[in-house]
Amino acid sequence: MNYQKVLAGFVALIASMALHAGEVVFYINEDGQPASTISVAIDGDKKLVQQSGFVVFDVDAGSYTAKLNQYGQWLGDVEFAVGEGESAEIRVDILGGEPVSSVNVFTPGGEEAATGSISGFLVSAETGGAVTNARLSVEGTDIAVSSDDDGFFELNMPRGEYNINLAHPNYGNRSMQGVRVFAGLGINMNVEMSMSGDGVIEEM
Repeated sequence: MNYQKVLAGFVALIASMALHAGEVVFYINEDGQPASTISVAIDGDKKLVQQSGFVVFDVDAGSYTAKLNQYGQWLGDVEFAVGEGESAEIRVDILGGEPVSSVNVFTPGGEEAATGSISGFLVSAETGGAVTNARLSVEGTDIAVSSDDDGFFELNMPRGEYNINLAHPNYGNRSMQGVRVFAGLGINMNVEMSMSGDGVIEEM
């Protein structure tokens, strides 16, 4: 009986920790472009920034110092704090080799969702020209647009992580997984499409 009580208490503790954990999303750019040569470390957990400029950590409530490194050299620190159930968006601009950061802490679902945008051009791998009239739809939402005569598209969405599906009669169906939308930020994302078949676009 005591064993069952201990087990139930442990399960409740784990569930509580999961509820209190938050997500910290960094967007790092250098000279106006996503910086994929930088790593971020929080409490010994070190991650390399993705080509899109993003890196994500799951953290519990508390105060943290994120250490930024570039080519193995210390670049600077970013300090932030999150409360229970809070998440944070941290934008870092590398200016003259120095990181300048802005921290936005929020409670997911606790406020009207702030929005950002994803825009770019669809380009044919075969011709190098624009892919026009391709439909881009955001999975799980009613948000959808079509690329124009220049292959340009723009999607405005609440902050968060999404899968974007692309459909074209000549280029088939594609899926872009885990696309990040950052509040108040416009992300440029050019996509090369090939006639070789359906699949997942991993690099943008």
